[in-house]
Amino acid sequence: MIRPARPKAVVFDHDGTLMDTLEVVVQASNAVLEAEGLPPQDRATIVAGMVLPTPERMGALAGATDPGAMRTLGRAYEAQALELAHRAKPYPGVPELLARLQALDIPMAVVSNSAQAFLSRALAGANLRDAFRMVLGSDDVAQPKPHPDGMRRVLHRLDCLAKRAVYVGDSLTDLRTARNAGTAAIGVTWGAHPREELSLLPFDALIDHPDELMALLPHVTAPSRPSLPDQSTSAVV
Repeated sequence: MIRPARPKAVVFDHDGTLMDTLEVVVQASNAVLEAEGLPPQDRATIVAGMVLPTPERMGALAGATDPGAMRTLGRAYEAQALELAHRAKPYPGVPELLARLQALDIPMAVVSNSAQAFLSRALAGANLRDAFRMVLGSDDVAQPKPHPDGMRRVLHRLDCLAKRAVYVGDSLTDLRTARNAGTAAIGVTWGAHPREELSLLPFDALIDHPDELMALLPHVTAPSRPSLPDQSTSAVV
């Protein structure tokens, strides 16, 4: 009997996938807006912008278009978020999933658009940092997601071909990241976007709880010629 092959590496998004950081993002974003003398934004608006790299996201919230101003806002946000990193919590079932993957000796990594310091503090606070052989933040790469720079670096470190890897995330940006890197893409429905929105996107599979990933992994492969919706017109932005 021929058994399906396990992936050689599993790479995760952080916010909305491994860790529930949504309230941290909302509070840190509004703290920056308040410091700039601007009114706070509602939770839905802030969460919707999480698909953007931090400087662009904060620029959009503050109505800033100058690249220098956006970078300044981004750094201010990162400082605020770092102070709140202890409030980030793993989603239910995530620690158990990571332990099972470790037991099978499947290499894992994180590629995120959050800053490295925030990722390290949040994961360490949840006793999850040591599960990953590599953790890359937006300040570790030349270009953030959905550019494949981070994924390519991780796959090189893990000595893994893209076609043997899986990227797990909760947004269109994560799907684009996987496609740009040539990996399979699994969407999770417990993050910022619900199943009814993610089901409109061509993820290779969707899961509603972390414990569903183990049975799914041997059967997911990256499409040879994927197509993606225009991000400007997609229901999930």
